[in-house]
Amino acid sequence: METITATNTICDFDACAEILRAQLSILSKITASQAMVRKAVMSKEWVEFNMLIESMGALAEQEEELEGRRISLFAKLDSSSTRQGQ
Repeated sequence: METITATNTICDFDACAEILRAQLSILSKITASQAMVRKAVMSKEWVEFNMLIESMGALAEQEEELEGRRISLFAKLDSSSTRQGQ
């Protein structure tokens, strides 16, 4: 049986906050990239468009990895709070 301590829970909350900040940063970059993609399409800058699409793909992969970590940590925090309430 896993021992739950306040220190572990605080570390988990800190890790979640760090992940959420990183996700926010990535979403801001994706938003900016979307505007640049639109501009590249409107001006028919296809090389720029392709580079931006590749960049957005990399950002999406980073977001997916962070989301997996966030889901895992939230599940861990949820199960910890459930066990503490028993």
